[in-house]
Amino acid sequence: MNKFYSCLKDAKKYEIETLKYLDFDKFEFNDDNRFDIKIIKDKIIKLIEVKKEILASKTGNIAIEYFCRGKPSGIDVTQAEDYYYYVVYKDRYRLFKLPVIDIKNIIKNKLYVRECIGGDDMASKMFLISIKSIEKYELDLNKYLK
Repeated sequence: MNKFYSCLKDAKKYEIETLKYLDFDKFEFNDDNRFDIKIIKDKIIKLIEVKKEILASKTGNIAIEYFCRGKPSGIDVTQAEDYYYYVVYKDRYRLFKLPVIDIKNIIKNKLYVRECIGGDDMASKMFLISIKSIEKYELDLNKYLK
């Protein structure tokens, strides 16, 4: 299995995990760059993007991609209303629910740490945003325990 499909399989695991934190009547997964999950609640559609980061637990920053392999991507093409961002540690994770409009305002107002290049083949451009600056978006996971 190549790296892309391995990452896609891991990403799907976090998309499924995200369903625990959403209130919906119906949901659908999506596999293109517009969004990851469509939920429907009381006939209202909401689009969700799910991101997972292991490096953020070491660097203190999340990466918001905006350009990849010569074209706009990530935050610049998403149709999602919210990013559910998993910061993964050895034995736990923290989950942040970031409204896309707020991410775009952080970028517009240059409240990010810096821009950088990274990802597979160093083909992505991204903004690094400090976890400390988004802590107000962290979900209290204890409230979802059953």
